[in-house]
Amino acid sequence: MGRCGSHQVDHDSQKLANLKRINLTRNKLGEAGAISLAASKNFVKLELLNLIACDITEGGIKALAQSEFLREFRTLHLNGNNIESETLEALKQSTTFEKVDVRF
Repeated sequence: MGRCGSHQVDHDSQKLANLKRINLTRNKLGEAGAISLAASKNFVKLELLNLIACDITEGGIKALAQSEFLREFRTLHLNGNNIESETLEALKQSTTFEKVDVRF
């Protein structure tokens, strides 16, 4: 996808419907971008999401963890984001992910 902000995440693109993996490393999506991804109906087959160093914060992470559309979601890479210990605990409790990587 290249460098894109949350305003460029296309919720209505059917071309995204079959994606199983997305690598958005070092794209400055921020909380709004993560919320946008979580709200998209077109990522229902997504299994792995790399959001390394994307400025994702607590609200975006919670949105991903609670998304009704990310049913196949298994692996989330969050290295290099500003994540508080409370959010890490919520991720551990989530049944959405099999693997969450948050190395610093």
